[in-house]
Amino acid sequence: MQQISLYLDKFKGLLPPDYIVRMAVLEVLNNDLKLNLSISAINVNAKKIYISADGYVKNEIFQNQQTILKLLSSKLTNYKVDRVG
Repeated sequence: MQQISLYLDKFKGLLPPDYIVRMAVLEVLNNDLKLNLSISAINVNAKKIYISADGYVKNEIFQNQQTILKLLSSKLTNYKVDRVG
């Protein structure tokens, strides 16, 4: 039984892939753009990231979309984001 527990210990720290993407987006938006968002405001769907926020926040994201995409591509090497908005 001990061998099974050692094998299953590998999987304790696994996170859903969309959670990792959402955390990277949250980090970019909160730290680099100085926006104040929560992780619940970010949704990932087929390489497109949707953000539920006020018009001001969405406008800032739209104006800085290329910068956001470059920062996300450097943070997420195995995941390509097409659009943030």
